[in-house]
Amino acid sequence: MSTKFDAVAGSELRDVQGEVLDVKGADISELTAGSGIVNDNHSNKLPDVIGRITEAKKIFKIEDCENDRHRYYWNKIKAPYIYTAGVLFDDEDHRSAKAAAAILRHQHKTDSPLKLKCSVEGGILERGEKDERVLKRTKIKGLALTFTPANNATLVEGLDLAKTDDESEFDLVKSLTPFAKKDVPSFIEIADEMSEIKIVSNISQIRNLTKALTAGYGGAGSPTNLTGGGVMQTESVDMDSFKYIECPECGKDQPYVKYQVKCRSCNKHFPFDTLASFFTKK
Repeated sequence: MSTKFDAVAGSELRDVQGEVLDVKGADISELTAGSGIVNDNHSNKLPDVIGRITEAKKIFKIEDCENDRHRYYWNKIKAPYIYTAGVLFDDEDHRSAKAAAAILRHQHKTDSPLKLKCSVEGGILERGEKDERVLKRTKIKGLALTFTPANNATLVEGLDLAKTDDESEFDLVKSLTPFAKKDVPSFIEIADEMSEIKIVSNISQIRNLTKALTAGYGGAGSPTNLTGGGVMQTESVDMDSFKYIECPECGKDQPYVKYQVKCRSCNKHFPFDTLASFFTKK
């Protein structure tokens, strides 16, 4: 199933470059028509198109809010903004879309310091007469998901997400936090990092399992010494090949198993001299 999200795509709060979007003068017809694309960090390459916009609405005041999500974002920024909702292509084996979805799921699960944000894409048709930093008329064609937007007031959150216990996603976001502060990772790079984390985790589990299988226990031998279905059952043995040892405590005579140090009847440890004399016997 495709991961759904919604966002504050743009607002009338000034960005880091000092520019401000005039929400009223923004043409969002392509977004409302469902033809707005979502890309990875402003990339225009086809593999970096990771989703599409399914809904868009201009919110100028609290009275314009039609549902809880509209009000949720309004209460966060308290300024006119463009609400958008969309879907990612993560259900189609799209690596970049899957990486973006993983980060949204992790943000939903935890209060991660690494937040996906967004930036509107399109063209500037007219700037303000008195202040050229006011984008008076614009044509909005899509949305870029990024860690470093010009407008930090933008927000992106996943919708209808189930909580996840996938520790690899926690490791992924934690490892990318310092990376995102100085560089802008693409979701392809994030997907590669996520795969590497899972591979390392799997190798570690395999190594631990191998150690357990090859360690053996007492005189039973290791499971990897068995063949075929024998790994699931006890070894067949030739009883005549056993050596016998007598317990000096209880006097019980019993077959001796390799590495045995206790009597199987009284559970007392064999004295060292008993074990030594046993091994020196012809």
